[in-house]
Amino acid sequence: MADRKRNTIRYELPGDDSPYLHPASPTPPYQSLRNASSTGDLAHDAEPPAELPPYSVSNLTGHDVKVQDDARIEIDCNSKLVRTLSRIYPTAPQHYEPAPEYTEFETTSKSWVTKLNIVIQVVGSRGDVQPFIALGNELQRQGHRVRLATHDVFENFVRGSGLEFYPIGGDPAELMAYMVKNPGLIPSMKTLAAGEIQKKRDMMQFMLHEFWDSCIRPDHVTGSPFVADAIIANPPSFAHIHCAQALGVPVHLMFTMPWSSTRAFPHPLANMKNVGSDPRLENYISYTVVEWMTWQGLGDIINKWRRSIDLEEVAMFDAPMLAQTLKIPFTYCWSPALVPKPEDWAPHIDVCGFFFRDPPQYSPPSDLSQFLQAGPPPIYLGFGSIVLDNPEKIIGIILDAVRATGVRAIISKGWSELAGSEDENIYWIGDCPHEWLFQHVAAVIHHGGAGTTACGLLNGKPTTIIPFFGDQPFWGQMVANAGAGPNPIPHAELTVDNLSEAIRYCLSQKASDAAREIASKMASEAGVRAAVQSFHRQLPIEKMTCDVIPSEPAVWSYTKSKRPIKLSRIAAEHLQTTKTIDAKHLKPYQSNPILTETTRWDPISGGSSAVMATATGMAGDITGIFTKPVEEYRDERKRQAGELKRAQAHHGEDSDHLSVDRLSNDSGRPKSAQSGNLAGRMAGASAKSAGRIGATATKGMLVDFPLAITEGLKSVPQLYGDKVRDHGPVTDAKSGMIVAGKTFAWGFIDGIGDLAIQPYKGAKKEGALGAAKGFGKGAMGLVTKSGAGMFGVFAYPSAGISKSLRDAVHGSTRKVVAEERRKEGAWMSVFTMSRFSLLAGFVLFAISRVNAGPCRPSSSAISSDLETATTSTEVVEPTATLASTLTTETEASGTLSIVVSTTEASTASEDTATESATTTEGVTTTEATTTTGAATTTEAATTTAETTTALATTSAALVLEPRRDCGSFSTPYTAPNGVVYNIRCSTDFEPASFSPAGFFEDVASFGDCLSKCETSSGCNGVQWDNLNSYCVTMRSFGGTMQSPGNDIAFRIGG
Repeated sequence: MADRKRNTIRYELPGDDSPYLHPASPTPPYQSLRNASSTGDLAHDAEPPAELPPYSVSNLTGHDVKVQDDARIEIDCNSKLVRTLSRIYPTAPQHYEPAPEYTEFETTSKSWVTKLNIVIQVVGSRGDVQPFIALGNELQRQGHRVRLATHDVFENFVRGSGLEFYPIGGDPAELMAYMVKNPGLIPSMKTLAAGEIQKKRDMMQFMLHEFWDSCIRPDHVTGSPFVADAIIANPPSFAHIHCAQALGVPVHLMFTMPWSSTRAFPHPLANMKNVGSDPRLENYISYTVVEWMTWQGLGDIINKWRRSIDLEEVAMFDAPMLAQTLKIPFTYCWSPALVPKPEDWAPHIDVCGFFFRDPPQYSPPSDLSQFLQAGPPPIYLGFGSIVLDNPEKIIGIILDAVRATGVRAIISKGWSELAGSEDENIYWIGDCPHEWLFQHVAAVIHHGGAGTTACGLLNGKPTTIIPFFGDQPFWGQMVANAGAGPNPIPHAELTVDNLSEAIRYCLSQKASDAAREIASKMASEAGVRAAVQSFHRQLPIEKMTCDVIPSEPAVWSYTKSKRPIKLSRIAAEHLQTTKTIDAKHLKPYQSNPILTETTRWDPISGGSSAVMATATGMAGDITGIFTKPVEEYRDERKRQAGELKRAQAHHGEDSDHLSVDRLSNDSGRPKSAQSGNLAGRMAGASAKSAGRIGATATKGMLVDFPLAITEGLKSVPQLYGDKVRDHGPVTDAKSGMIVAGKTFAWGFIDGIGDLAIQPYKGAKKEGALGAAKGFGKGAMGLVTKSGAGMFGVFAYPSAGISKSLRDAVHGSTRKVVAEERRKEGAWMSVFTMSRFSLLAGFVLFAISRVNAGPCRPSSSAISSDLETATTSTEVVEPTATLASTLTTETEASGTLSIVVSTTEASTASEDTATESATTTEGVTTTEATTTTGAATTTEAATTTAETTTALATTSAALVLEPRRDCGSFSTPYTAPNGVVYNIRCSTDFEPASFSPAGFFEDVASFGDCLSKCETSSGCNGVQWDNLNSYCVTMRSFGGTMQSPGNDIAFRIGG
């Protein structure tokens, strides 16, 4: 009987009402996702266990949305809330194009061209953090700089893996304890009475501010500047999209359980009741309900924090589904063999496989080695980061079950510090890497964290899961469906008998075979590499790269040129250092602007909500005169308490010895930004509230209400299935005027056209009745579309002016980000390798010599106009510096204009030099022998004399005609330190196929070779080619530029 119960196939969603006691559910409604068939006996199934459907919707009963005894959300599909949300939020199409298989990901490690600063934001336990460490290490291999922002207690864990770390506060032990008591999203009455909700809200408020700082603040230990170019996060961190919006950078979410709306299965934290005739639609709505209820608990905190970083509040009905509305890329880190990607998930959602970090180096203590060698392999029992309510009871059950089954056991102490009496068959273990430990055990029993589950299965170990909350029941059911373990045992139902039975099953041959089969499949997966491929694929890379150095991300926009030019940190820093451009012409660049707008469904609800929002805002401003100073004081106290707690953890000091000054220094922020004048800030908060009363009223009357009416009228045709034109976002006064004009013109055109089009469509579909319906739709379209056009003439320009004024007033965050980026640019210019500059200098010099050769058109002239210069590069040498700038502009005639600027340290010798330089109109050139046809080499010697250094600035402009054979030339190039290099260059190229930025695409390879060229015999004959058809050949190149007679060859085009 026990065996039959153990082997019964379970298909319920984890968390369904009594899923562990009732028989299996009927065939799932989404069986088309898999070709599943099972006899119920895992040992005799025709299909392998991994092909079984993971779960389906249980047909539950009930009437209301309420909290169960385990605090999970119980959703009544017939409730008013569900019906309302189903009308408010759009549903996904039935399916997209078939989801690509995991095997289609390129899992080979390839270098990524553009090197980004990536911050990974994670909230959770050690098991939640560990997969992202593996991800961070793989991103590092691709050349990215990676910072992991998570709880302070994981600092050593993160830094020990080679990643940068930023502390966000928060106590994961308290969070785990809270989640154990409240496994769902709604707290129990006991939790409410204990006052734990406010504690968690305070903790989340502090973490939101720290998450923002993790995007822009220097490293707390090294002081290295850091500004994020992209954000990766797990959904419970909550700050991700908002930080990305403030920075204007891409954001990518990754998680271990389903968090994106799908018809395939309900939300893992939802229990579905009263499932009707369309369970797939109700599955989809369950995600909306869970997100909506989550926002009700945190929305006010998040909006308050958004205001602190100069973002507007997000509307109540728009915020919960923000990630879905904005189509934020999402990657799920589980094996698609267990849970395939649903057909209705869009292409921006991927399922890539489990994340595994590189196994750490570990040497077991002698007593552990002796224990493992003293008998048969033991079983492992541990609950990781779970904080148990009654650890004594749990440990008693574990010890009795171990003795009853006669096995040897390794028991993890975990965060609950489990301990018991000494026993020769039991080993109490502290922190130990699972990658090593699970190779030496017979079976594993744990709480069901995704990382622990994956590690056990990868090592082919039968697994019993005792879930507490979150995705743990999900993984427990997956393991049971695959036959690698028994049905999961909820921690509240754990007894000596069911644990003993689970241990016996895990030691059976059936469980061992199933676990090994899963391990063989997982061994061929490369989840981390696939996730990195997914991350790279979703990046708007064409918008992110510097126009001349693709290996660097663009963070500035140079606005004085004919078209804005994207510049990296290094390029902008050198351009300013060399006085080539003025800093006032550099504007912060956003590679991925995120716009949030309030959704309006009709003019009535839209207008009334705008009026209510204005009234509520004014009331808040009035009361804020008295309450804002109090909030300011409380926030300051909370901030200081958090900093104090962090400092004690970092320094091991008593609070009496930690001053505010010390805390300010530890945080990496200026003292004034940390504490400042509290009384002054309190008075300022009161004054700001008083000043906002009039502004709120004015904005409500002149902007919000007209805009709500306009957007409401514009949206009405959607109610009867008509499409609405999107005229683009309103971001400033100019865009407001453009949108107003388009809305007015197309509103009347479409409205009048509907009078003819809609009746025709209706008649074609339903005859005379359809024509009548169509006439009604046409009349409605005429009123609403033309009405939106008329109201929009005033609404959109006023909205644009409002946004421009707001940006002008609320610019402190942009200024902070700009300052941090400037600091990082200066830091990088000092510590970055000079490989970019060295190659750029040679290329620019070689091209500039063409100006004096047969390719020089008679119409070209020397010019010092550097208005469109786009990059500056620097060669760092012991005695001299060479800086160059390069830009190109393809004119209407097809010619290519190249601007070259060099700032070099020229050398003067007391003896006669072997080179002679002439300067004409500010342009310095070196006399050389130039030939056409075959390349020749002009050997040059160098003088060895004492030199003095003097700075000289030169510039030159040249024009090369397309498809003109310039032949080739050879000329000496004297480096600033007096060393002469022989430059050979052939220049048969077509400007249309030539990209100056292409010269830098392989600079990383060039630099890698440079680092190996410690002697004059290195790197002989090394070549790199790319799509721009160029190559660089280095022969006997000395990395320190101290040996004369080296040869550098370039081929441009061809």
